[in-house]
Amino acid sequence: MGGFSNLIKLENLNLVILDYHINLWEYKLRMNKAERILKSELARKKRHMKRAIVEKRTQEEYRRLRKLRNQRKKHL
Repeated sequence: MGGFSNLIKLENLNLVILDYHINLWEYKLRMNKAERILKSELARKKRHMKRAIVEKRTQEEYRRLRKLRNQRKKHL
């Protein structure tokens, strides 16, 4: 009988180890997903910042060109 109870203890230990590995795997998957979300959010913010800088530059350029055109019209 002692061998049978040892077998059950060993089986329970295997289940505990398996459960531990499953939990660890699920945790790693959640962390990877969180890291991907964080990276995509940072990339999105960076794109928006770049776009805002470019738009500001083009607005300033349009203002400058419009000002030059208006000055030329006045001189004609």
